[in-house]
Amino acid sequence: MTCWQSGRRSLADEALISFNEKAAAAPIVVRFEMAITPAEFRRLVYLLPGSQQVRLDEMSATCEQTNGQRWQVTLSNARMRSLASLKLPIADVEIEMTGYSASEFQHFLEQFHLVFRRGGG
Repeated sequence: MTCWQSGRRSLADEALISFNEKAAAAPIVVRFEMAITPAEFRRLVYLLPGSQQVRLDEMSATCEQTNGQRWQVTLSNARMRSLASLKLPIADVEIEMTGYSASEFQHFLEQFHLVFRRGGG
């Protein structure tokens, strides 16, 4: 799956999301850039679906469910970006999901973006 730096899927991949409602055998991985600090990530990750079973590290969160589904969100390369006098925290994000159908994957991504959205969406 190809994502733009903003985290939005490319139009070519839009059609691929609905291709299969069975759980994917191979992990689904998406990568994008977000305006977030590791502290904000650790504070908000508990709002994600299934997070009552989350294992939290400094720069990642992993949730393994009893039905074999697993998701992992990893931050890397935390840095500051300057836009004129505005300074934003930026981190690279990788989401890896195993055992999820395309619709479950889509639902998780929607919830992820709702949890971590910043002012104005």
